[in-house]
This record gives sequence, C-alpha cells and structure tokens, in this order.
Amino acid sequence: MGTFGEDIAAWAAEAQNELGFACAEKTRQLFKAVVMNSPEFPTARYSTGKFIANWNVGPNANLSVTEATSNKIAKIADIESTIYDDFFFTHPEAFILNNVDYTDKVEYMGWAITGPYKPVSHAYQQYWAGEAPIARAIADNTE
Repeated sequence: MGTFGEDIAAWAAEAQNELGFACAEKTRQLFKAVVMNSPEFPTARYSTGKFIANWNVGPNANLSVTEATSNKIAKIADIESTIYDDFFFTHPEAFILNNVDYTDKVEYMGWAITGPYKPVSHAYQQYWAGEAPIARAIADNTE
C-alpha cells in the first residue's frame, strides 16, 4: 500500500483502463451490428459486396469509395483489428462511414427490391438505444 495519493492515482488509472476497454468493446459491437445488418449477396439479390467493402472504420471520417468487394466476415475482422482494446487511449473518436451512392436508399428508405435494410438504424436499436437514454432521447427528437 502506498500513500493515499498513490492509491487514488492507481485506482484512477485502473478505472480509466477499464473504461477505455469497455468503450472499445461497445464500439466494436455497434460497428459489427451495422455490418451484420447490411445487405450481402446471395441473400440480398442485388448486393455485390461493394456496400460492405465501403464501410470505412477508424479514427478519421474517411469518405473514400472503393470498387472492391468484401463480405461480412472480412469486414468484421477489419473492425476487430482497427478498433483494438486501447483504441480510445490514442484516438478521441471512432467513425464508421459508407459513402457509396446508394447508401441513402439502403439506410433511409430500406432497400425496397431486396428487403428492409437499414443497417445503422437497426444496429442502433439493437446495441445502443437501450443503454444510452440521453443519446436515445436526442436521436428521437432529431428524426
């Protein structure tokens, strides 16, 4: 046991680590839910994998678009490696963005031809809304 100040500093450091790890895990859960709720071939007849490939994840708002294709397993692996346990010790925020030209059709209108896809809305409802009442109230008032 150290001095009172040393004990408090040790407790604060431990709490900060636990909070940082918990934030990274919650972020990974939310981002993975977005990917899992995205249309994917062959169940989504018109999906080529380009939509999933264009979920850009990381510490910056990356608005680039790629013509590459991907699948949910590969994108989830990307999320796991990008949002690592101590991610928030070196980055103040994390982004998941999709800038393909039909993102608004998938997210806001659903994808009428293939089903009611709304990956961000569904992920938010599954993993975030129940645990963040203030954020939920703000989101409910801005729709």
